[in-house]
Amino acid sequence: MKVFGISLGIYDLFVLSLTLLVIKILSYYYKYYTRKDPLPAPFPLPFVGHIFDHLIYSSDFSEYCHQLQDKYGDIYEQWFGSERVIFTTRIEDMDKILSPSTKSKYLTRLPNPEGLKELGVFGKGLLLNHDVSNWKFNRQFFTQAVSTLNFLKESVNCTQAVFNEMEEYWKIGLDDNIITDFSEWSHGLATDIIFQMITGKKTWATASYLLTVSPGLNPINLQGLDKEDIKKSSELSKAFQTYIMGLDFFTFFPKWVRLYIPGFRDTHKKILSARDVLFNKLDDIIKERRKEIEGTPKNEKLRSDMLTLLITANTDRNISDTKDNTQEYTKPLTDEEIRGIIIEALGGGIDTTANVFSFIIYYLAHYPDVKNRLRQEIDNTISHRSITYEDLSRLTYCEAVIKEVTRMMATAPFIGRVSSEPDLIGGVVREAGTRYFIFTPGIHLNKDFWEEPQKFNVDRFVNFNEQEQQSEKKYSLIMWGGGLRQCPGRKMAMIELKSLLVLAFKNWDIDLVDLNAPLKYEVGLVRSAKDLNVTIKPRSN
Repeated sequence: MKVFGISLGIYDLFVLSLTLLVIKILSYYYKYYTRKDPLPAPFPLPFVGHIFDHLIYSSDFSEYCHQLQDKYGDIYEQWFGSERVIFTTRIEDMDKILSPSTKSKYLTRLPNPEGLKELGVFGKGLLLNHDVSNWKFNRQFFTQAVSTLNFLKESVNCTQAVFNEMEEYWKIGLDDNIITDFSEWSHGLATDIIFQMITGKKTWATASYLLTVSPGLNPINLQGLDKEDIKKSSELSKAFQTYIMGLDFFTFFPKWVRLYIPGFRDTHKKILSARDVLFNKLDDIIKERRKEIEGTPKNEKLRSDMLTLLITANTDRNISDTKDNTQEYTKPLTDEEIRGIIIEALGGGIDTTANVFSFIIYYLAHYPDVKNRLRQEIDNTISHRSITYEDLSRLTYCEAVIKEVTRMMATAPFIGRVSSEPDLIGGVVREAGTRYFIFTPGIHLNKDFWEEPQKFNVDRFVNFNEQEQQSEKKYSLIMWGGGLRQCPGRKMAMIELKSLLVLAFKNWDIDLVDLNAPLKYEVGLVRSAKDLNVTIKPRSN
């Protein structure tokens, strides 16, 4: 073989390849040992850093971070390939990283990862939008859609309607002896609720799961639906879940790992295929709604859901009072922009609701006194009638349960930020472009902020002083992120969770099959409940 006219044998090629490999390894470690302001960390492997640690702890990456926190303290670093990420639980750093100021140096969640660009999510919507001006504009419309009184009241009605459908499935498809995975019911339920609230479309995710539990069920009992109808409708929700899981995969693993390592390559293709299905189906829904709006007389009121608001933004059919004086954003939103916002609304709403609901089922099964007290509040406040929006503000113990479960089981264990300017973090001025992860379980379970932090104690939130949390206990509970990037749908999420607790515990006994079985979950960017085996039957008392 000749290279630049030089004849090379197999041995020569081997030596050349080995030499280049050694040079690359030395270059990697030169960068590692000469990095500015080093922090403690396990020794990284060349090229991959701590990625294999991520794989070893793939089912619970937060446990690995707890171990690092115990060993290195409240601030340490990890390497993903050749990129350094600083993990912190220092409360004194939170005022900067989670600052609500529009002049914050931490308005970007992630750098410019090629994986997220390939996935079609980076720079769109809210979560991963690095264009701050565009992000602010999108956030205005998102907040407007999910915070209006009509929308919040409708979310209560929609939650009840979808839960009532699921109750009918339970009645015809389950009996007292059937063991079923509640995490699947919870995820299907949240999917059906959020999709209907955001797009006005049904996904039949709970109906689809029922057919896996009771495959011999006559589909005519499912509101006259055919199995093929249910299958087609559920394709959207399944594609969405695969796509959301892909965020973790495409964030942490370099392109060469995803494309060339067996196993990773198949996952890579599966996620991109799900992306195409999701994008195409959502684009069809958006186009269908556009036609519906165009065919509606101008003197006829349009419905006030999120999709309609986004489509009519900056048009003569605008149903929002939100205005923006920036000339660049006085144009109507494109289908691609709308799709990005819709995906974020679905992602933020479904995973949070489903997983917190599942974790609550687990904890209340282990603490019957808490469950009885919760039921007493529900019976005294609502009894046997339907829930109203006004009822929810009176469910203070219900809210305390949600907060304590979220403290114990943070659904978003990691909050990412990237600095736009040099800043003093961890006692050292760190350069612009430094990437940080706030490790929320390391704060929620910290004895410096909570008495007996490992103990499940709802009473700590019964007389919870919000003003106290804003001062000396600030950031000790991070349910919805923080700063300007705080979850804009947090009010809607709390309404849904309260409504679901009322509906579940007012009429049903949901019991764990094995009280001694550990709580199963997976942790990546989100903590997801798994294999929560229960029996479901009508309430006995």
